[in-house]
Amino acid sequence: MWNKNWQKIKIFRSKAFKVILLIVLIVISLIFTSVPIIAYFGYNNTPSIFAIFVVICYDTFTVWFGIHNFRNKKS
Repeated sequence: MWNKNWQKIKIFRSKAFKVILLIVLIVISLIFTSVPIIAYFGYNNTPSIFAIFVVICYDTFTVWFGIHNFRNKKS
């Protein structure tokens, strides 16, 4: 039953919706992970920029990997 309802809702199957969802997830994870790093390194320090760059790469990979795992489990 859940599968049939999921098929009916076309917006969830569109690629644009998945891209928007991915961007939202990355932004949310960035907010949660970069705030402590900025607080730790100080706002005007150079290491904070490098640390935020590392966090962006890590978050993008984590979210992408998580979505692909979820998609594989669902089907």
